[in-house]
Amino acid sequence: LPFVSSFLEEGTAAWQLFYEAGKTDAFPYPIVMLCIQGMGLFLVQLFSVRSLFWVNVCFKMPSLILDFVCLRFLVKLFPSKRKYAAVFYFGSPVILYAVYMHGQLDLIPTCFLVAAVFYLSSGHDYSYLFGGLCLSAALLSKQHILAAVPILFLYLLKRDGCKRAILFFSGVLAVAFLGMFPFFSEAFYKMVLFNAEQSILTQVALKFGSVKLYVPIAAVLLVYLAAYGMHRMNRDLLLSLIGIVFAVFLALCPPMPGWYVWIVPFITVFFVNVDQEKYKNIWIYMVLNLFYLIYFIVLHDRGRVDLFAGRRDL
Repeated sequence: LPFVSSFLEEGTAAWQLFYEAGKTDAFPYPIVMLCIQGMGLFLVQLFSVRSLFWVNVCFKMPSLILDFVCLRFLVKLFPSKRKYAAVFYFGSPVILYAVYMHGQLDLIPTCFLVAAVFYLSSGHDYSYLFGGLCLSAALLSKQHILAAVPILFLYLLKRDGCKRAILFFSGVLAVAFLGMFPFFSEAFYKMVLFNAEQSILTQVALKFGSVKLYVPIAAVLLVYLAAYGMHRMNRDLLLSLIGIVFAVFLALCPPMPGWYVWIVPFITVFFVNVDQEKYKNIWIYMVLNLFYLIYFIVLHDRGRVDLFAGRRDL
C-alpha cells in the first residue's frame, strides 16, 4: 500500500525513494503487478476505506477475480473433468492460506501463465497473439515465470518449427523489455530484477574446491535437457514439465508460502489425469495440503508476524 500510493504520487521515482530509505523489499514486482495492485488502491480511495479489514478486501479483490479466471482456464483445458478441477484447484488450502490469509501475490502471474499455456496449446486462430500477451503479462508480474519460458519454447519448437518459435519468443521478450524499460534505474534493478528473494537460488550449493555447483539451477537445466530430448510434446506433457520446473525450486530452495501457489494449477492437472480412484486422489491431495499448512503456520519463521486474527498474532 505505501509503495503503490507513492508510485501514484511520485511516478518512477518511487523505486529510488524506497531504495534510499532501505526498504528494498517494498515492492519487488514489475509494472503489470503494480497496475493490478493499483486497482486495489483505487477501490480503497473510491470508497474512502479506513478499516484494515476492508483495505485487505480491496487489495485482494484482483487476486480473487484472477482466481476465478484461472479456474475457468483449467475447466476449459479439461471440460469433461471440470468437477475435479474445481475441487483440486479452487478448493486448495494452499491458495486459501497463501493468497487470502498470508497476502501473497503469486496467483496473479500464475493465472497469466495458465492462460498462456491454454492459448498456445489450443490451436486457436489468434493463439499466438493471445498467448504472447498473456505470457508477456506473466513476465511483467513476477520474474520466476522466466523458468517456464524454455519449456514453452521447446514445445513450440517441436510443434511449429524453429522459425515460428524464435519469432514468437522474440516478440514476447521484446514486449517484456519495453514494459520494464521506462522504469529502469539502479533502484529498479536491485529491488525488482535482482531482489533479495532471488538470492535463495544460490543458497543451496555443492562446493568442489573453488567451484560451486548451484543445485537448484543444475536441476532445472536437467529438466530442460530432458525436455529437449523428447521427440514430441503434447499439452499434458507441457503442463507437467512446467510443474516439475517449479517443483524443483520448492524442493531444493528454502521456499516462501506463496511459492507453492506456482504449482497448484499444475498439480491439479496431475491429480485430474492420474488413472486412480478419484476419492483416493483427494485424500492424498488433502495430506499434502495438511503438511503445507502445518509447516507454514506452525514451524515457518520469517522473523515477522505471518498471520493474525483481529489484533492477536498467531
